[in-house]
Amino acid sequence: MTAHPLPKFTPRRLHPEPLVTAWGGAFLTDIERLHDSAAFARLAGKTQTFDVQRHPTVRSRLTHTLEVAHVARVLARRLDLDEHLVEAAALGHDLGHTPFGHAGERVLHALTPGGFKHNLQSLRVCMHLERPPHALTPGGLNLTVQTLWAMAVHTGLRYRHTDPAQPAPPVPSFYDSLLAELQDGFTPEALVVAVADEVAQLHHDVTDALTVGVIDLDEVNRAVTPLLMPGERTLVRSGGALSAVLRRALTRHAHDALRAALQGLREVLAGQDVSDVRQVDWASVARTLRGPVGGALTPLGWPYEVLRVVDGGCTSPSAWADGAAVALVRLIHERIDRSAPACELDERGARMVRTLVHAELEDVAGGPFDADARKVADRVSAWTDREADTRVTRRPVSDEAF
Repeated sequence: MTAHPLPKFTPRRLHPEPLVTAWGGAFLTDIERLHDSAAFARLAGKTQTFDVQRHPTVRSRLTHTLEVAHVARVLARRLDLDEHLVEAAALGHDLGHTPFGHAGERVLHALTPGGFKHNLQSLRVCMHLERPPHALTPGGLNLTVQTLWAMAVHTGLRYRHTDPAQPAPPVPSFYDSLLAELQDGFTPEALVVAVADEVAQLHHDVTDALTVGVIDLDEVNRAVTPLLMPGERTLVRSGGALSAVLRRALTRHAHDALRAALQGLREVLAGQDVSDVRQVDWASVARTLRGPVGGALTPLGWPYEVLRVVDGGCTSPSAWADGAAVALVRLIHERIDRSAPACELDERGARMVRTLVHAELEDVAGGPFDADARKVADRVSAWTDREADTRVTRRPVSDEAF
């Protein structure tokens, strides 16, 4: 039986360019521009999970990003999707991340009118803040809308509510105008990038925790055994190649989940005109999936809602392989995320970012508060951990909020 096709798309830039700038195509051009960007270079000095200044051999944001790109390419090749597109989106997905990990992100969201979220800030970096020399257009890196869309949706557009019974908080409103420009950016490759991000995080959180010493090998073996094939279990028990075996096992299960999700997407699009993604009646597809959907849409509209419904659990590792990853997810949540090094970094990072926001607001004061606060969010989120540390040493660390 012939599989239903996925929607076709044509790469598009927000600002048309007069020249063909890459021999290898539009998404290869995106990759080259991201490699050359200042924000990409700064990822080397930003913490992923454990403090990169104290533990120089653990993952930084940059090495995490490279791992996501590698996993995304492997998955795209096996699923017959565009490898250059997933690599470009993977390279750009965390450019908006703050120093000191998610602790800094949460502080900026609380203190900045209109909100802050790292995946949406990545759009702002690429669409406005980066100013490459000899740029052909005035609009930042001028990446394709397909790369930008996949960057934006690699994680949720909203923060999760601490109380599951409460409705999800709204999308940070400041980014509405950026998201509205990406309406035709939908691609199935976006799911691949989101899943590759999960694979990379699961893999390196465990291996880095072993490096730092917050967990031991016996704990890891018990948690990963359900994910492994018999030969892999023997290899890991003997103490060999844990890192490689775990990455390959996670990638294998992610591939299976993605394949099922893409089949689900094909089925719900049956009968739609998929010759051009812009012709798909996403509202109709969403109603088919959910019935009448109430409430306001996200700025990305129906395609994002459809993507999250048909993902088949592939962006939730606990659902992989009939729950085989549950023990690993629990180990990371209970023993790694709550470990003393991780908690200390969270507390220190939150204090430092709060202090920097106060200090920088004093330096830029003079315009409307909202505008000043946004300039500060752009500046502080761009800094590496060391750049932030250097500025904080000139001022006392504040525990106060606005």
